[in-house]
Amino acid sequence: MVALSVRCTAYTLLWTIVYGYTFKHDDLQTHTGRTRLSRLLVLQAAVALADEDGLEGLTMRRLARQLGVVPMALYKHVANKDELLDGMVDIVFGEIESPSIDDDWRSAMRRRAIAARQALKRHSWRSG
Repeated sequence: MVALSVRCTAYTLLWTIVYGYTFKHDDLQTHTGRTRLSRLLVLQAAVALADEDGLEGLTMRRLARQLGVVPMALYKHVANKDELLDGMVDIVFGEIESPSIDDDWRSAMRRRAIAARQALKRHSWRSG
């Protein structure tokens, strides 16, 4: 099951309180059938674009074009390019496996270091 959040607005709050309606993933589709942008979707697309073309190829215009939106639509989800880059780093570091509490500390830290190296190798733009 995909965990997505729906922004709480007066409209969604009204429907939840008055009508008892719970918003689901399908509600994130627009009337044109396109998936609505979310911060996570923007960040994942930015990581994929940087993986292909490096940070030099990552611009807000290119990212917007890849997502099929106008560039200003991105700024609803990230304030500026610095915030976009911070979020991208969070995505990369989120891929690093956490150590198990069942293992001894040396082997756990070794596995964590290997996982970090693998994540940074997958996203070579991050370590450069």
